[in-house]
Amino acid sequence: MEPISAIKFQSLLSDGEDLIDKEISGDVRIYANPFGIYLLIERCVFNGSLTLNDVEFNKDVVFRNCVFNGIVSFYNVTFSKKLEFANSRSNDRLEIANCVFSELYFKGGKFNNVQFKGILNEVANVKTLIEFQSGTYERLGFYCKEITCPIQFSGGSYEFIFFEKTKFYNSLSIDGLQLVIKRFYFQSVDFFDRISFSECLIDGDVNFHNVSFNEQVIFNRNFTCDALYFSNVIAKQDVSLNYGGNLSWLDISTCDFQTSLNCYNYNAYDLAQGERKLTCNINGIVRGNILLEGIPVSSLTISGVNFGNVIFKKIETHFITIVDFNNHNKLTFSGLKLNGLYNVFIIFDSNVNSTEFVNIDFRKFHEFVISKSEVSNILLSNSILPSKLQIGTKHPQYGYVIKADEKINDNTYFRESYRQLKLAMEKQGNKSYALAFKAKEMFYLRREVPFGWDKVLLYLNYWSNNNGLSWSRGLIFTFLISWIMFLLYEHTLIHSSFYWSLSITKTEAIQGFRNGFDGFLNFLASFPLFKKLENDKNTAATNAVFIASRILIGYGIYQTITAFRKFGSK
Repeated sequence: MEPISAIKFQSLLSDGEDLIDKEISGDVRIYANPFGIYLLIERCVFNGSLTLNDVEFNKDVVFRNCVFNGIVSFYNVTFSKKLEFANSRSNDRLEIANCVFSELYFKGGKFNNVQFKGILNEVANVKTLIEFQSGTYERLGFYCKEITCPIQFSGGSYEFIFFEKTKFYNSLSIDGLQLVIKRFYFQSVDFFDRISFSECLIDGDVNFHNVSFNEQVIFNRNFTCDALYFSNVIAKQDVSLNYGGNLSWLDISTCDFQTSLNCYNYNAYDLAQGERKLTCNINGIVRGNILLEGIPVSSLTISGVNFGNVIFKKIETHFITIVDFNNHNKLTFSGLKLNGLYNVFIIFDSNVNSTEFVNIDFRKFHEFVISKSEVSNILLSNSILPSKLQIGTKHPQYGYVIKADEKINDNTYFRESYRQLKLAMEKQGNKSYALAFKAKEMFYLRREVPFGWDKVLLYLNYWSNNNGLSWSRGLIFTFLISWIMFLLYEHTLIHSSFYWSLSITKTEAIQGFRNGFDGFLNFLASFPLFKKLENDKNTAATNAVFIASRILIGYGIYQTITAFRKFGSK
């Protein structure tokens, strides 16, 4: 390898000679110089910096098997044909700013820090492309005001790719069997053309923050990454994610999907064979349309404020949490498939408003928690709620329990949850559920109120017809209270019709029973009894017992009729 100075290098370059096997010492600076010849720079070592400023190349420029030990800077350079880095190594920074490209290729090699800045333009009326075909890259950053060239990643290994404060007017394609990326971040980027993640391995996360999509975004099932984040995203066209066990975490925070975000299982992927199941987190202020359909979501967490239309359809899951959530539009769960050994559904500190549940059997959840939440407007369609709910999780590791310094009374939280479910069922005309939840509400109200007449009345409602659920209990209550009052009534009469003794004969016992039964029937029937009262010259106690019995028996009959008509119209 021949050692030469930076000045000698510039002289050879100006003469149009191929530069092969050279070791250049010093800093190379080339300014305002047009080149109309093909340039091949091969097996050269640059020990100093390399700077090109206001230069125009009308033919191909190729750096092959070169080593750059200093900073490489291209400023305001026009490459009318091809610029290629092939199997080269940059140990410092490679900076490209305000350049115009026809074609730019990175083919192999190792680069420490590649930065694109300013404006990246395409050559007019020429098909352009910036392509990364192979190589190893520690950091690749696009800090461009505008990019008009299409960019394609088809191979290589990347530790970190970063797009920041960029308006991207052309397509971005990520597609390559040998493409491995550790982290892929987009921040404050406006995309005006299609984005496609077709086939690659991202051994980390893809993060879109403060990003605007004006055209379609596609994530193919062969695209694999650990986590996908959408934060402060506005998408005016479809965002499609074809799931095939290729994603572990999906996070959506303060986004507006004006057409839709559609995460689906298009090819009927065998969920049981999936290497990974999805954890989904939706938070912040959500607008637009979000649909997750036919995919395994091991854990689903929803929080924040929803102004959009969010649908979970036929997802496989075992843990759903709605916490610190306010629903102002539409949230739908349809046909959930439970796939866990222990299934949990939690609504905590939330106002779910008109959340709709379609074809779901909540009895299959091992824990069903509703606590400190507004659920009086939920909608059930072909769904079954459990007969019991919780106000906190049983297992401490889940963490959803009312804190001691916030707690009022367990009975209050249970009563309020059942009351709201009762109201929701009444609004839908579901009388069976409404009565069942009313009975639960009254149960906890009985436990909550202090001893007094209200507690007595609550127990009477429970004993007489189980708060409108049991007409048979109404009948039993009516006859039992009638018998008790009849015995008291007979005890106050001067000449009682009912008597019993161990010293009487069998015939007298039968006659006594008949007299007593006739007296009991007379007691039940109000009007025949008045004549008997007038004839027997009874005491004031008799009249008091009679009045009390009319009230209690009438109450029992009313409670029985109410329970009989529990499914009747109001």
